[in-house]
Amino acid sequence: MNHHDTPLTDSPSAKYASCHAGIAQRLQKLDEMPELVAAIARARSVAQRSLNAARDAIFEHHVEEERDLFAAVLASAAPGAERMHVQAVIERLTAQHRAIEALWTSVERELVRGVTGCASRIELDDLKRLATEYEAHARFEEAVFLPMAESILERNGVDAAALALAVHQRHAPEWPLQHAA
Repeated sequence: MNHHDTPLTDSPSAKYASCHAGIAQRLQKLDEMPELVAAIARARSVAQRSLNAARDAIFEHHVEEERDLFAAVLASAAPGAERMHVQAVIERLTAQHRAIEALWTSVERELVRGVTGCASRIELDDLKRLATEYEAHARFEEAVFLPMAESILERNGVDAAALALAVHQRHAPEWPLQHAA
């Protein structure tokens, strides 16, 4: 086979054209960059807002809740079965607090790394678990503990609604609930 019989795809110009086409195809992927950069910036913003609020909204809220609300309800509960029930509910809520705090601490390090532009090894399952566990905790507290607390405290002349509202809303405005543009 002589050079006149060589197929066009084996010619040097065809090889260069093929190489150029491959490079052009890869460069076209750069069109995705603005969307990817925006997603990264959005992720960093969510992480930063969460970091700014979490210590206060989680840890301090739990401390205040345990110190103020839980203690007031336990002190006002009738001796015997009622107090034992209140104690059991408080122990469950307190254990949930510690579990949520431990989970937050484990994801916090990686959130900080992501916000500062470092490679982050954050486990998405841990973020989902944090949200899920917190939601379950809040539902239990709102459905079981708060109605019981209100009944016990009001029976003893304590303004339960004001106490619970003060503890639960003290930090709420600072928590980034919605995506900021």
